[in-house]
Amino acid sequence: KPKMQRLELPEYTRWVKRQPCCGCGNASDDPHHIIDHGFGGTGTKACDLLVIPLCRVCHDALHADTRAWEEQNGSQLLWLARTLARATGIGAITAARAKQ
Repeated sequence: KPKMQRLELPEYTRWVKRQPCCGCGNASDDPHHIIDHGFGGTGTKACDLLVIPLCRVCHDALHADTRAWEEQNGSQLLWLARTLARATGIGAITAARAKQ
């Protein structure tokens, strides 16, 4: 079984952290890598495409209790789809950039 390689996209994660927080709408501080949905490996976080913008308060709350955060704010996967749709729609991420 081949070892999974983690895609790192620093330009994209910088763009994500400039978007409004998915939890509260305030300025975000962190690109949050999706958790508890099977995208990361053992001890490995998900690749940089699988991120959503969160402020530190919401990021801490999500890591403290993922289920409660999603019940209050919606699924991380829905927020991921919205973030990726916006990113591709405005050109923040493109196939050409993903190949770099």
